[in-house]
Amino acid sequence: MILVLTYHRIVENAGAIEGFFDITANELDAHLATAKQTWGGCVPLQSLHQNNSAAGKRAGLLVTFDDGTADHYLRATPLLEHHGLTGVFFVNTATLGASDYLSWTQCKELVARGHAVESHSHDHVLLNGLAGDELHRQLTESRRRLKDAGLGRGDLLAPPGGYWNDSVTEAAKNSGYFALRTLEWGYNRNLAPLRLQSITVNRKTAGKWFEPLISPRFETAKQFFYGAKETLKQRLPGFYRHLR
Repeated sequence: MILVLTYHRIVENAGAIEGFFDITANELDAHLATAKQTWGGCVPLQSLHQNNSAAGKRAGLLVTFDDGTADHYLRATPLLEHHGLTGVFFVNTATLGASDYLSWTQCKELVARGHAVESHSHDHVLLNGLAGDELHRQLTESRRRLKDAGLGRGDLLAPPGGYWNDSVTEAAKNSGYFALRTLEWGYNRNLAPLRLQSITVNRKTAGKWFEPLISPRFETAKQFFYGAKETLKQRLPGFYRHLR
């Protein structure tokens, strides 16, 4: 099994929380300590190519961050390195260098320090609603720009918002991506690189619920609950956001 954690913005303190997925640096610090103690260290991205890497025992974890915001460099990276862990940062190539986002120079430095910078598409748009040509452009443009900068070495894609379907998966594969990190709940008991399951952390699950959420115990019940949530998210996204 491989535990994949998904984070978004990391803020300095509780007073700076604005979005549903914002958590504090202190919370992330505690999460990394707990996850490392429970699951061990981070697995190299190359292990995703090994079909048996998720079989049986807990093989390790991936700590991923979406959207490429500047706090990932300023707050998340020092905490990861303090715990001897590495991060996978999914960025939109259209926003790199913009205010409050990672710069290309920072991304290159992150890779030099042992982290990974991978694709979150070119623009931050929902991929599952795009026509074929635009879907292809979003994936290939992002991959090309990352490769040109010496980034995107793992050929990983994280669809914005976690919205994906068979068309997105097929387009990703045809565009040269090897793995697709989804927001589908699970612990990757049976490793499927083009459908990597993950545990998404938000302001409601960042506290006392974090430790039980990353444990495979009661997995069936948790998968049922989060499966229902994902169905609602896909079919009624506006209503889903209202409920949050």
